[in-house]
Amino acid sequence: MYQYSPLQESKGEIRLLELYPGVFDDDINCSVRHVTLANTLEFTALSYTWGDPKIRKPISVGGQTLEVTINLFDALRHLRSLQKTRTLWVDAVCINQEDLEERSKQVLRMRDIYTCAKTVEVWLGPADDDDFAAMELVRKLGAIVSDPEESLAKGFYNEYQQAFLDTFESAEPKEVRALCQLFKRPWWTRVWVVQELTLANQQEAIQMP
Repeated sequence: MYQYSPLQESKGEIRLLELYPGVFDDDINCSVRHVTLANTLEFTALSYTWGDPKIRKPISVGGQTLEVTINLFDALRHLRSLQKTRTLWVDAVCINQEDLEERSKQVLRMRDIYTCAKTVEVWLGPADDDDFAAMELVRKLGAIVSDPEESLAKGFYNEYQQAFLDTFESAEPKEVRALCQLFKRPWWTRVWVVQELTLANQQEAIQMP
């Protein structure tokens, strides 16, 4: 089983996960490196739900086995590139969950971690046919708003209420049903998602493949 090396608090260290390339069904191989958290780092922070902690699958970290939840296992398979190594921050792997002192200290640094991340990617779970219809409706709704921050400051709901209603009324029933199902996924129930998304540096959401 994977053995963590302790972080050096005096240097403000965190761990980053190097996810090695591979095709979808390959074993997941990666490594962990210690770095000093800084704005110059280039990494992607993952926003996701752990899933059932009792159901796990193995990944290889530096040649050692680490078991992760099924939901994270699926996320890593979709995040993995075919050609290049990807640098990620994933709480379940980058924090030693068995070390309660480290875990409490690293959780307090999550705000800084998500702020320093080049991008934040969201994993809602494996896609199904209905998700494509849901995302089509999301694109239509998103196109209504030109400047989300300015609209929120002015009163987002009042300014765009009628445009949203018109879009929903013109949408196909399958799109509305699919969007409702999408919002029932466990990710939306996490309080942490507010912090993870508001701290993200990118200006728009990017749909994962």
